[in-house]
Amino acid sequence: MAGVPLAAFAVLVLRHFYVLGAFWGDSGLIAYVLAHGGPWLHMSRVAGGGSFFAVHFTPVFVPLTLLCQALPLSAVQFFALFSGVCAALPAVAVYWLLLSSYRLPAVPAAALSLAFAFNGLILAAARNPHFELLLVGAGMMFLAAFVQKRFFIASICFALCLATREDAGFDLFALLFIAAVIGRCQGVGWRSQKPLAVYAVLALFYSIGALAVQHLCFVSYNLLAGVYLGTPPFATLSRAEIGARLAFLLRDRLYIVLPAYIALIWGMRARNPYIYAGYLAFVPWGVLNLLAASPIAGTLSNYYSFPFIFALFWPLVGMLMKERTPGQAGLAWFALMLLASFTDLGLQHNPGGINLPESFVAVPSLHRQRATDAALRAFARAAPGLGRVVADSAVAALDPDDFDQGQLVFTPQPKPPDTVIYFARGYGSAATAALVAKAGLRLFYEVPGTSLRVATDRRLDGISRLLPAAAAQ
Repeated sequence: MAGVPLAAFAVLVLRHFYVLGAFWGDSGLIAYVLAHGGPWLHMSRVAGGGSFFAVHFTPVFVPLTLLCQALPLSAVQFFALFSGVCAALPAVAVYWLLLSSYRLPAVPAAALSLAFAFNGLILAAARNPHFELLLVGAGMMFLAAFVQKRFFIASICFALCLATREDAGFDLFALLFIAAVIGRCQGVGWRSQKPLAVYAVLALFYSIGALAVQHLCFVSYNLLAGVYLGTPPFATLSRAEIGARLAFLLRDRLYIVLPAYIALIWGMRARNPYIYAGYLAFVPWGVLNLLAASPIAGTLSNYYSFPFIFALFWPLVGMLMKERTPGQAGLAWFALMLLASFTDLGLQHNPGGINLPESFVAVPSLHRQRATDAALRAFARAAPGLGRVVADSAVAALDPDDFDQGQLVFTPQPKPPDTVIYFARGYGSAATAALVAKAGLRLFYEVPGTSLRVATDRRLDGISRLLPAAAAQ
């Protein structure tokens, strides 16, 4: 069962890099750090160097870099494997609970688990391959183990979740704190609440400590200011903008909103506030994003909705907190929540053109991957003869140490480039075409069997074996 999302999301990442074109500052950066970052998680040349710890405090990446170096995989292939494992963890958590606590037969348990692995929020996150699904998957495994009183497994998954991102502790604290409040309101004694309280306090203090270490030890990118507050704070945000965003969320983010409505109705009918506690826990996250300076965060696009994956899973935990041996009747409501999460998939933010479900099955061949990598190495060797070279995001994502930010298509170019290396129909192809036209480049090459294209004002005799004859325009 876990092999299905593992394989599907691994294929999606490979297609993202080798066919459609990856984002150099997101998936490209993460793939590089996982493969080459070392103990300090050094970032690539195109990212400006420095440590990834300044962007996100992710100590879990350190052992992963060692694992990558021990495996016969490229950086992109390892990132694809990593992404597949991250996507499989939520399915495993759901399957474990359904099988062991709800006594659901294996086939329907597997069906619901697979539906969860491909729910609308996870698909939204997949449009921009990142690493937040490790936080979610490990957190879900912790919750599944915790509610079954498997505290050794719970502690391992708890630590893995916290080590994934500096704010993971806030996510777990929000869930556990709301559960504790509901428990007290329903007369649950302190002794029974003690494990909940211990994990909640540890989670909160971990994230506070991680943020302090990040601030004191690394020249940090101020994520709070850059993404959420803006400079000066809230300078570009108006009441009209907030109203427009709220209307957008209610209209175009139904894969988030509808499951929340269903959980609320379900919890009220069952007289079990634990069921919708997950959504209550992340109201602050929703408000923070609603007020964010970044329009991507402000519309809960791609992976910014990841805490609500916890909320979608939480009813399975909530029913067990109310009743140690719940019946299976409530699972129909859970299935309805999953079904509602598939609403509005066509409206998801999708700048990279990741087409689903094709991107889950159309794996680029090893020949295509090797041909693309070989061509980029050849371009790097031939760079002195290419004049002033500019690359698009997809090329920089695959070859991040041979370009700096001044050589990216999206960077204002003080002088026209002599050569532009890009992906056919890649992210930002309109900007690439405009730059090529403005520079007056009239010779166009392609690397057969790949998405790589070159526009230049000179013959590329040094790498002619890779390229067919140029077409002048």
